Amino acid sequence: MIWETDDCAHEGWAAAEFSDSRVSVGSETGGAVVVRWGPEGEAEPAGLLDGRDAVGWCAVCECGWRGPLWARVATPAEHDTARRRVHAAPGLHGDAPDDVKDALHREWTDHLGPATF
Repeated sequence: MIWETDDCAHEGWAAAEFSDSRVSVGSETGGAVVVRWGPEGEAEPAGLLDGRDAVGWCAVCECGWRGPLWARVATPAEHDTARRRVHAAPGLHGDAPDDVKDALHREWTDHLGPATF
């Protein structure tokens, strides 16, 4: 799901993040479509990855802003949303759990400032 401001100046999404800092920008039949951010903040296509290999999730915005990582943890005992630690198993496309998506949307909205919507 894409989030967009009324003036279309910002477009954000909940991205799966991978160990090499690539992030998802969508999905195809075979997995998560990923990009790597270039030195000028431009998205460089970086292939297709299995979303089940994601290390966590973050909110991303076209303006270059990127939220903190919500890290996947191995056991339910490590799950702590206050510390952005999530015990979840993403599917092939790397989708975040619904409660994490909601939190990521709040973080993205917070980066915009009050007069954006």
